[in-house]
Amino acid sequence: MENSVLVSKVKLYADLLELHEGDPFKIRALRNAYSSLKKVAEPINQMDTEALTGIPGIGKASAKIIETIAREGSCLDLDRLMAITPEGVMEMFNIKGVGPKRISRLWKDMNIHSVGELIQFCIENRLRSAKGFGEKSQQEILEKSLLYQNSRGKWLYARLNPLLVEFEAALVGFDIIEFRLTGQAFRKEQVVDEVVYIVDADVWPPLIEDFVVKDESESVVKGTFREILNVTLVLCAEDVASEAFVASFAEEVDRGDIPEVSDLKGLKEDKDFFTLSGKKYIPPELRWSRSLCELNPENLIEPEHIRGVVHTHTLYSDGIHTIKEMCSYAMQLGYEYIAISDHSQSAVYANGLQVERVLQQHKEIDALAKEFPDFRILKSIESDIKSDGSLDYEDDVLDQFDFVIGSIHSDLNMDIEKATNRLIKAIEHPYMNMLGHMTGRLLLARKGYPVDIEKVLDACVRNKVVVEINANPQRLDIDYTLMRKATDKGVQLSINPDAHSKHGISDIQYGVIAARCGGVERSVVINSYPVDEFLKSMQKQ
Repeated sequence: MENSVLVSKVKLYADLLELHEGDPFKIRALRNAYSSLKKVAEPINQMDTEALTGIPGIGKASAKIIETIAREGSCLDLDRLMAITPEGVMEMFNIKGVGPKRISRLWKDMNIHSVGELIQFCIENRLRSAKGFGEKSQQEILEKSLLYQNSRGKWLYARLNPLLVEFEAALVGFDIIEFRLTGQAFRKEQVVDEVVYIVDADVWPPLIEDFVVKDESESVVKGTFREILNVTLVLCAEDVASEAFVASFAEEVDRGDIPEVSDLKGLKEDKDFFTLSGKKYIPPELRWSRSLCELNPENLIEPEHIRGVVHTHTLYSDGIHTIKEMCSYAMQLGYEYIAISDHSQSAVYANGLQVERVLQQHKEIDALAKEFPDFRILKSIESDIKSDGSLDYEDDVLDQFDFVIGSIHSDLNMDIEKATNRLIKAIEHPYMNMLGHMTGRLLLARKGYPVDIEKVLDACVRNKVVVEINANPQRLDIDYTLMRKATDKGVQLSINPDAHSKHGISDIQYGVIAARCGGVERSVVINSYPVDEFLKSMQKQ
């Protein structure tokens, strides 16, 4: 066993003991052993008890543990601790600055089971109000969690996109003549694990600022940008597309006949390929699906089609900006209306609104309406769907909202029958207008609860309930592969940012990308309508 592996196991043993409130003397002894062992250059697995105890900070008990790990690869107590610790909780030890005590609180007190859930917890501003944390520590933990998540090579497109912009800026003016993004990132897939550029270069491998070459051949260079983004560069001779690229591209488009490579000289854009092939242009987002390529909808939703910002949180619950700040920013971005949809009273963890605070918020909205004469502020709520499928508040309270979004936030460990029945009962509630994040999933963090999609969508159609496309990059729920099924049944959709800050409103763009991947047309997205049509589309009668 390599020294680095053995030393990391000793540290993990100490961390898990502390996480599970083990013997403090044993924890201290293992930490002392770890501090000493990481400085040792000689092969530790070849050391006996005498040699180990000769190292400062290592006693006989620790030496026996080290020998066992070196010989067996682990020890019984370490195996026991690993078995009782969720994999996602163990993964949190990889976040710099987050030790066992904090992880224990996150896991046991806040019910956070993975790095991805921790990221979402921070994005929704729930960590800052917890004892022992705060605004600064929340931001630091968020940044370090994102850094760790991205270092594993899987990226949410929304997190990747800004880095691609920086990388492409670094390509300009060096040895690269031209470059084109291709593959998953070009198609804007929700999770990207491979970033590939086709390039025309003067020098090979090219010199690119902050790009470290890891591997190279005559036509391919693999490297790392800014130490976190793995990028593959594929050399393409001037004015001629590589055979591999053309074959791959054609497979994405229609799996059919393609022009000869020699016919592709001078092509600059992917649209030129379609022109040469005599085919109608197919947007990149559709190219994952042959059926959508064949359908190629005429009026795919575009970011500029969205007129209203639906599903936002403010300082009243777990947002970080006031209603006025949210409205001003939405107007600045060119939107015509906003729906304030703070958490309901059952969401104690998110400072959900008791009835008296609902009334207080509505008075504030009425007063602000005078300050925004050309902009509409709608009174909404994100009502928790309780375990039995009922909504928060009595009907007389629900009646005071312009519309109600129902979402599941608690008791997520359900089988398909329980989850489906719970959703359908909520959908059948007379005051339920919109279903929020249907499956409760968090990309790269948590699978959604299982749902009988057919039954839930049919219930939405029967009860005239709109389905949310939650544009939060970690949610993007419902999944784009289900959207066409929904719209074919007659379901209406709303692309919502689930914004917990004014800047979160910009996440609408990622919901639009997801909708385009799902072949969603403008006509079925109700927040592309003017405000009165938007409200009318949700009327039960």
